[in-house]
Amino acid sequence: EWRESARKTPAKWSESLLKWAARLGMDLDPVDRPLFQWMTQISQLALIYGDMTSDRYVLLLQQEANGPISPPLTGAGIHFLSLAELLGGSFDAIWILGAVTSAWPAAVQRNPFIPVALARDKGLPRSSAERELVYAKWQKSLILSMAPEVVVSYPENIDLEAQLPSPLTVDWQAWSFEAGHRRQTAACQAREGALLDKWEVLEDHRVIPPEPGQHSGGTALFTDMAQCPFRAFLRHRVGLQEPDKQMWGVDAKRRGIWYHAILEGFWAKVGNHARLTILSPTERRDLLRELAKKTWPSVMANINLKKNILLALEAVEVALAVDILDALLMVDLARTPFEVEAVEASRTIQVGQFRFRIKLDRIDQLASGERIVIDYKTGEKQLTHLRPEGLKEPQLPVYAVFSDTQIDAVAFAVMSLKSSRYLGLRDDAVRFYADGKEPLQALPYRRSGFDQNDWPDLLDAWRRRLFQLAKQYEEGDSRAAGKVTDLCQYCQFQPVCRRDILEPLPEDDVLRKEIIASEDEV
Repeated sequence: EWRESARKTPAKWSESLLKWAARLGMDLDPVDRPLFQWMTQISQLALIYGDMTSDRYVLLLQQEANGPISPPLTGAGIHFLSLAELLGGSFDAIWILGAVTSAWPAAVQRNPFIPVALARDKGLPRSSAERELVYAKWQKSLILSMAPEVVVSYPENIDLEAQLPSPLTVDWQAWSFEAGHRRQTAACQAREGALLDKWEVLEDHRVIPPEPGQHSGGTALFTDMAQCPFRAFLRHRVGLQEPDKQMWGVDAKRRGIWYHAILEGFWAKVGNHARLTILSPTERRDLLRELAKKTWPSVMANINLKKNILLALEAVEVALAVDILDALLMVDLARTPFEVEAVEASRTIQVGQFRFRIKLDRIDQLASGERIVIDYKTGEKQLTHLRPEGLKEPQLPVYAVFSDTQIDAVAFAVMSLKSSRYLGLRDDAVRFYADGKEPLQALPYRRSGFDQNDWPDLLDAWRRRLFQLAKQYEEGDSRAAGKVTDLCQYCQFQPVCRRDILEPLPEDDVLRKEIIASEDEV
């Protein structure tokens, strides 16, 4: 292809050059490489040059490379350029994005077809850290001469990994985007405050009420209303969905669904405490392992992994599931006798004008007749989340209040490698453990803020709170959470929520007072 006697158009020679570069493992990116600009310049002169030899083509390419690089600027005021396209230009201001330690200077990336010693000796691109540092310093000095104002920024996190700024930025003046944003926001609010004092402000957080009848969402609707009515509005009225977090392997949501399916199959076969005690530890674990493998394919549906990786992941996850769930079953062994009355049972409940479909994880009936509603959880839980005044986890109260049978206790079944256990609340007559040690607390339990005198009082308090949440939903209440919580920090709906602007953080109030004082002095 590169014979001296061969003659081709510049475009054909460019095509041959790219093929050879690909064979050598060279990564030529059209966006970042000026080489493509030079090829384009030569190809546009094909009518003048005509067909040419390889030597002639290389000579023209060298001439283009030795000349100034002309970035493809348009009439727009803002241009997005790579560093290579940027060099040699003149600008009013330059903003360099993504200046993290791994990007500037560039990381070493040696060509496998070129000996390492030769690449270092000739100073080839990406051949050594020393070469890249020298090149990056040269870039920096040139950029500083190209504009009177140069700003460099970097992300604090990339894919949940903390990032550090490039060492080339140490002599730049540091500035926090968050602090600057708060200062600008506080300044705007301070200036607008004088105008707003002259206006009558009406706060209305209500939207058009929902239609009575069947509503989707189940207990999730009560959870969202309890934590943040605006979140409930977005999820259950607008229909916004939180994007699934991309991660390698099994995420917490899939793992929770999987553990539910395993335990559903286990108790469908075992059924009660008596049969559980008959099983040997080996038989119990073998049954869990069998059910885990049986339900595994449905858990990993729509996940694209190579077969060998999927098999290795299955082995690890199945072993983990057996250990965690067997630890919970060992807790069940120490309990008083019980029958599993229902697993993953669906119910339709009526709350005010609305009907909801809910699903109970499990209901156990003790030999003495009392019933316990159990909610499986793969994360840590606190009893304080069940307080009627600050209800954060309404699932168990919903099951207890609206069940078609009398419920005498509620319990979280916490499934974790650290500690699989039960915790909850009960009527005084309920006996959970045979040895008398009760993980379920009787009332009153004032140490955790439960002021109710007994179980019926707690059910009444839950009922009032749940009807209050249903009433808020019925009236179209969609106000944002009253204060910033952990939910706000990890909420995926932050882009459409202006809570941080409408209700500033405490430090913003101090900042606003400082700005007002400084403007008064002026």
